[in-house]
Amino acid sequence: MVNTDAGECSATVNFAATETIGITTVTATVTDGASNTNQCTFSVTVNACPSASATVIYVDQDATTGNNDCTSWSDAFIDLQMAMDAAVSCGLDSIWVAEGTYLPTSSPDEISTNPRDRAFHLDQDLKIFGGFDGTETQFSQRDVEANVTILSGDFNGDDDFDVQNGGYQNSSGDDNAFRVFITANLTNDAELDGFSLRGGNADVSPGAITYRGQSFLRSAGGGMFNMSRDPTVTNCIFWGG
Repeated sequence: MVNTDAGECSATVNFAATETIGITTVTATVTDGASNTNQCTFSVTVNACPSASATVIYVDQDATTGNNDCTSWSDAFIDLQMAMDAAVSCGLDSIWVAEGTYLPTSSPDEISTNPRDRAFHLDQDLKIFGGFDGTETQFSQRDVEANVTILSGDFNGDDDFDVQNGGYQNSSGDDNAFRVFITANLTNDAELDGFSLRGGNADVSPGAITYRGQSFLRSAGGGMFNMSRDPTVTNCIFWGG
């Protein structure tokens, strides 16, 4: 379809079954019966899976020049939530995350337009490990202390947090995520291991979102909010800011 007045077009994009997961940029040139043309660029998330031999999904915020398809450190996802969604879709259960700071990118309920409702979210048992430098080939090479891996709700990077003086100073936490990480209906087979969680600010009441049949208040669980069973949390530090 071409709408020359509004400058809009739409197109259906089909991918081969072998297309790897990740974000693909597609440019479509559409011509109507009157020879009017318009060009649109789409960012498409491809939900295919890596090869059957894949056992780990890689995440590294610095892998900005790779293929963003999760199959190696050089081609790692840069978005942790995308990695979790891909792992669930593809039946994989292990995610390795390189050092750095990761921010949640979407609201768990897929409805809320409040940016503070963005949170990492998980409803199936995965094993998510931080503490890598982005070169390891063996899990035993991981060094959690040297490779600090942060999950943060401080979207603007402006937190001023003083535990001795009541927490966030000068309204610096007013734009933070209500919750950094939420989970629903997991078992202790799920693992979160090797992360620092910081920058959540559950400071609004009343209010809640619903995720997988569970209600998550905006006034509780600023670091991690688990409903209906708890995952195993190891080597993790929870900070206010």
